[in-house]
Amino acid sequence: MKVTFNKLGPVKKVDLDLSKDLIILTGPNNTGKSYVAYALYGICSYRNFLRGYKPFEIIVDRLLEYGEYNFDLTEFSNASRDDFFEDFSAQFEKYLSSVIAAEKSFFKGFKLEIISTLADIIKSKRHKVYIKQQLVFGKNISVFFEKQANSLQVKMLYSENKTANIEESTNGNNLLRAGIIESISLFILEFIFPECFIAPAERIAINIFSKELSLKRNALVDELIETRQYKIDSNKTDLLINKASRYSLPIRDSLLIAEDLIHYKEKQTSFDVFAKALESEVLKGSVAITEEGFIQYKPFAKENVNIPVHLTATSIKSLSNLVLYLRHAARGNDFIIIDEPELSLHPDNQVAMARFIARLVNGGFKVMISTHSDYIIREINNLIIGNKKRHIAVDQLGYKEEELLDYKRVEAILFQQKKTTSIDVQDDGFDVKTIDDTIDALNMRAQKLYFED
Repeated sequence: MKVTFNKLGPVKKVDLDLSKDLIILTGPNNTGKSYVAYALYGICSYRNFLRGYKPFEIIVDRLLEYGEYNFDLTEFSNASRDDFFEDFSAQFEKYLSSVIAAEKSFFKGFKLEIISTLADIIKSKRHKVYIKQQLVFGKNISVFFEKQANSLQVKMLYSENKTANIEESTNGNNLLRAGIIESISLFILEFIFPECFIAPAERIAINIFSKELSLKRNALVDELIETRQYKIDSNKTDLLINKASRYSLPIRDSLLIAEDLIHYKEKQTSFDVFAKALESEVLKGSVAITEEGFIQYKPFAKENVNIPVHLTATSIKSLSNLVLYLRHAARGNDFIIIDEPELSLHPDNQVAMARFIARLVNGGFKVMISTHSDYIIREINNLIIGNKKRHIAVDQLGYKEEELLDYKRVEAILFQQKKTTSIDVQDDGFDVKTIDDTIDALNMRAQKLYFED
């Protein structure tokens, strides 16, 4: 599947190939890398803005008339796919300003283009598994979705409690129809867009100040309610709304998680092995959630020592969210976006982080990173080259098989002022000219200062 953003803030145009399992965004500051990461996260958060697809009304008609309907995803892919994504894109374009927390005028002319094929659906891990879902509308109506493993046939069943007093008004019927249409849209999009986790560059502050930010936000909401209730100056109302909604969607979602860690820790995933690897190889200690819902760090080198996250090194603050996600929320085939994985890491840990990212990719995740780190890029290149020279990489240099990368699974994009360029990735890696030029200039100055009198 390919996604194109046109006129996304400072980005004139960028093409993303989401069939790749590792996408690397690199380039100078203020060129729009975070805009792209946030916008892509917004697409994967379609549940927040999707309102359904009107051509599905014929499905709803038959479902309500006969009580069941068999839906073929192949027919959708071949017939109505393009219209569906045009409608999806139009809805997202209206939602973008909320994703990035900017005025709509800032994204004037923005366009989203999505190209998806049946192969994208078939490759989805949801295609391979048995799925049964129940959607409840009020107390009386349920819609069931059922799909067998390795099948694109979806069976829908409509169930209504005939003994209950169901509102027969036109408005009630329209709400029901709209709800079912939206449910069908969501069911299909789960095959195409994966669940997404993002670690924004602001993650250190989120871990430290989430409680204070939440209290301040609640106070703003209370003041807004009071302002509207007593019809106080509308200019003040607008000011309060702007203050309450100035955070981007990735930050808002990260704050929600930080505020709900007590419930977050109730689930244990099968990907805890990755969390433990990150703790062992980079953090040198374990990260856990206390009974009170706070993050604490326990260094391996000191027994019976538990350190609150606000007292830990910035490297711990930077990566603790990723550890907790892998331990408590990750699902196979999730899309992980990490803004600046090198944040607060010493060069040796940046190298370790590059290897860890490769293991996530080989472990079934899709990963996007935005990075300025020459260490991370060089190590990813080593992992690509090592894939064709395994006897050297594994036997002599100590790389693990699960760290080596197939270059065909990697996409790299160079961001420059109002311009993005796809970087050629081959089996000997790829070059980032802006970083290489900076290093060359630095070396030249050093040699001149050292060797000349």
